[in-house]
Amino acid sequence: MVDDLWLATKNDAVYNNAGAIAVAAHPGATSRHLGAELDLIAEYKQDRHITYGFGIAHIFTGKFLSEATTGKDYDYPFAYATYIF
Repeated sequence: MVDDLWLATKNDAVYNNAGAIAVAAHPGATSRHLGAELDLIAEYKQDRHITYGFGIAHIFTGKFLSEATTGKDYDYPFAYATYIF
């Protein structure tokens, strides 16, 4: 899966899962583009109710992150379990 990530406005910040600011708004930002994210996912369906998955995501840094941070790409692993009633 590929996602293209953008800020709502140039004065917006990047937030973590808890809602805290991870990357503050940058006064010199000329773009709202955070970057593109590529997710590689493997999934196992145990039965009609339970699914497990894991994967790795790679964020290709966009112009905003290059201006507001060191501009490096990011990788992060993830795992999940889903139960459908």
